[in-house]
Amino acid sequence: MIIAWLDCFLNFFVPIANLFTLIFFADNVVQPDDIKAFLESRWVAEVKEYFQMATTGDTITKRHTLAMRNYLIFTLLLHNGQRSGAIQNLRLRAYRYAMERDGGFVMTVAHHKTALQGAVTLCIPKDIMHQLNIYIRRVRLHHPHINESHSEDDSPVFLSYGEDSIPTQM
Repeated sequence: MIIAWLDCFLNFFVPIANLFTLIFFADNVVQPDDIKAFLESRWVAEVKEYFQMATTGDTITKRHTLAMRNYLIFTLLLHNGQRSGAIQNLRLRAYRYAMERDGGFVMTVAHHKTALQGAVTLCIPKDIMHQLNIYIRRVRLHHPHINESHSEDDSPVFLSYGEDSIPTQM
């Protein structure tokens, strides 16, 4: 069990951790080439294969589910430049009422840290929306803690394995 967890950590969280270390803890500023290298990494290629596996009915493991969820969260943050809470508070209602606009989709998140200034608008390219569709319609349904209430509009899109939604400390 410990070896499986360590393997999961090394293969799926270290690349993200390395990128965030560059962003937050180093004197270096992340350059477009750093993000491009990450998006072209082996990890991202594997995650994209997991989305394909989900569409063909292949077995999806917890490791695959976490990788797809983490990839989508990162990608939504990258494309929108919003606080992590905006993605954390993304609800199925926003997904169901997403509007197609100019080659992508638009969703709004009403509840977030700076909500007094208004709802957050998330712009989602078509390819990411396609992956989000796969995640919600095929992967999320197999989450071990999913129940009937998780199909309601107020349910979070991204579930964790310990709680209903991802912890605030993202």
